[in-house]
Amino acid sequence: MKRLIVLATGLNGSPQKWSFLLKQLNEEEEFAGSDWLVFTHCGFWNFLAFSNFFTQSVETLSLELKARIEQYWIAAIASGEPYDDVICVGHSVGGLLIRQAYLVAAGAYPKTRKSEIRWTEKVSRFVLLASINRGFEPNNFLVSAIVILSSATGWLPSLRDTVQGSAFITNLRITWIRYFSSFKGKEPVMIQVLGTQDGIVKRTDSIDLQAFPNGVQLDVPDARHDDFYYPKGRGSRALAEWNLRYKLLKWTILTYDPQKSQLIPSELQGNVSVDPGQGTTETTTIFIVHGIRDSNSGWASQLEDEIKIRADKKITVVRPTYGYFSAFNFFFPWLRRENIRWFQDQYSYRFALNPKAEFYFIGHSNGTYILGESLKRVPSMKFKRVYLAGSVLPREYPWQDRFDLDQVGELRNDRSCWDWPVGILCSGLRGIGMKDIGTGGFDGFYFDDDRTEEVYYYKGGHGEPLARENQPSILAFTLDGDPSRPPNLLESAQISTKFQWISRVAPYFAPLLLLLVLCITFLWIWWVFQGFAWNSIGFWFKFVISIAILYFTYALAKTG
Repeated sequence: MKRLIVLATGLNGSPQKWSFLLKQLNEEEEFAGSDWLVFTHCGFWNFLAFSNFFTQSVETLSLELKARIEQYWIAAIASGEPYDDVICVGHSVGGLLIRQAYLVAAGAYPKTRKSEIRWTEKVSRFVLLASINRGFEPNNFLVSAIVILSSATGWLPSLRDTVQGSAFITNLRITWIRYFSSFKGKEPVMIQVLGTQDGIVKRTDSIDLQAFPNGVQLDVPDARHDDFYYPKGRGSRALAEWNLRYKLLKWTILTYDPQKSQLIPSELQGNVSVDPGQGTTETTTIFIVHGIRDSNSGWASQLEDEIKIRADKKITVVRPTYGYFSAFNFFFPWLRRENIRWFQDQYSYRFALNPKAEFYFIGHSNGTYILGESLKRVPSMKFKRVYLAGSVLPREYPWQDRFDLDQVGELRNDRSCWDWPVGILCSGLRGIGMKDIGTGGFDGFYFDDDRTEEVYYYKGGHGEPLARENQPSILAFTLDGDPSRPPNLLESAQISTKFQWISRVAPYFAPLLLLLVLCITFLWIWWVFQGFAWNSIGFWFKFVISIAILYFTYALAKTG
């Protein structure tokens, strides 16, 4: 059998570290005649690999890997010895690279064509060594700040792609599950090998592999993220440990069948445990996402209770929270966008549990922003029905694209007549260049056809559509697609012309207000430092008073 083994290494996997394992494998009779494609294009071992990681996106690097595989494939055909089998091995980030290369070549993504070079049809197994399938979690302030900077500027694209909940990770996970859920023929074996001491990858991160009968996770005792593919030390104990790990890797790469786990070699039993995952379910899933100045209580819990009472079929209600989010936080784009990754990670996890289920969405205020941005970034994200209340999305939000990509089946947008966070705050923020938000929850969206419904106007403020008496209408639409409207809605002629006027002029006054705040800040700083001297009691008095006022203002804004 002519075999191609593709190995995509991780960031710390220099060619020198991998050489020991590769040399041993090549000496085995079972690997005789196999070709190895070792992809080491990003990492920390030389300047080129280092610069690739910090200048190239993971998506770009995966396309490079795909091209390299196809180059090998064409050469093998030209030599008269085409490949009969392909084994894909990826460590850490390399696991993402090899999976993405496969999905692109297979034409798995929406509106992409399958590669003319059909190497994916010969892939028999994926062996992922501590692959960061869910992405890495920024676990300290410095890393979080760098991730936010990367998202805001576009710098360090590989870092942005590999963070937990990124658009790249979410698209990959959803597309992987959707592709193999309808796979024709025998699915490739999917194995994640994870050390029990891994500080980066969690055991629950591989649920999108374990969703399939051929998918499994092997837990290796005492192994860390990147120390089980080369010997650690030269003593007899280290050599004995390496011999055992080597047999495990060889067995995993070449032989292991998850559906025959009882055939684990006796010498490996006790040194590896098999986790087949918790399996998948097929329940309808409804996301309920709160907005600003809320913490996922009140109306959200009321709707969840009503859904559980009314549902005549099994329904999973997902009511996640990103914590209290003030109007002050909403003012800053990088804070607004921070929760997008959180929601994308929530969705991909729930999709892995329910790959064949229908998804629905109920969202308010900032929750609608999170949904709208996620849909734009993750084309594979889909909802049968979407209900929005107090939406902060712009009127020109591209709903046409969402419907064309089958991301949304039906849409309902509920609007209130005294919604100042939408009608005034969002309108004003657009005046200072924030075009990703707008007054869709007050003025309505421009896009309108038989799949959309604009419900207006509720007599009240930002949260009026979610009041208890209006919830039956929300559930009727969400659960059954019922187009009936709640009672006591106001006509357009009945709403305040004064409020409408303020909403219209807010974009023009907001820049002036911002300029005024900046001028006051400048004058205040000038007043504090006027006649500056380190031993001046007057300076230190003004400085301490300024810090106290600044802290009080910040604390007040954070709770507003």
